[in-house]
Amino acid sequence: MVLTSSQEERFQGLLMTALAESLPEAYSARVKRAGIVNAWDDENFVKAVKDTNRTNLIMASITTDVCLVYQASF
Repeated sequence: MVLTSSQEERFQGLLMTALAESLPEAYSARVKRAGIVNAWDDENFVKAVKDTNRTNLIMASITTDVCLVYQASF
C-alpha cells in the first residue's frame, strides 16, 4: 500500500483520519509531495510504487478530475 499527499501543511491538508487509523504503517510511510500535482514526477513516489513489485495498481483519490487524472494516464 502506497499513500501519498501533497502540501499537507497548506490547503490540501492531511490525508483522511480513517486512512491513518486503518493503515497506520502505510500512513507513517506516506510519500509527502511538495506541491507536485503528478505523483509520477516525484522520485520518492515512483520508488515506493516500484518497491511494491506490483504490475497492477488500484488507484484512488478525493477527486478524479484533478487528483487522479495525471497518475492514471501515466
